[in-house]
Amino acid sequence: MSLYRRLRYQVLRLRKLSGSPHSLALGCGIGVFLGIMPVLPLRSVLIFLVSIPARANVVAAIVVGTVIANPFVLVVWYSAALTCGNLLVEDAVTWERVSGMLDSIKQTGFTDSLSLVATIGWDMVFVLLAGGLLIALPAGVASYLVALRYFSRRLQAATAEPG
Repeated sequence: MSLYRRLRYQVLRLRKLSGSPHSLALGCGIGVFLGIMPVLPLRSVLIFLVSIPARANVVAAIVVGTVIANPFVLVVWYSAALTCGNLLVEDAVTWERVSGMLDSIKQTGFTDSLSLVATIGWDMVFVLLAGGLLIALPAGVASYLVALRYFSRRLQAATAEPG
């Protein structure tokens, strides 16, 4: 199946969902937010943990999160999160720092190497999450507003009397 057909299928799935406009739009907003956030191994779990208490449509969140976080744009989201995070945290993770760490690993023992990786690893996680939040929050809110308008109009059109 081609990429275009897969994307079209996901859009059709989203269009056929039932529920209140608020629930569907909230699911879309959560999906976009968590699709952009650099939380790849936990994305589906987080979608459930956030959507259920918020009474958002879980299927809408999963569909939108999957479309937003596809493998083709994942590198773009992570790069943007790293760049924005470095702006917020004043270059906590620079290429020079990573390169220097890699050179140090070549010259040190195994336990010292683990310590170096752990140090830059936590800095990297913090920078990625800070930058991801800076990008994902406005995108999630904007997608909620756009989806709310779409699903509200769809409901009005479905309930309007013909003629």
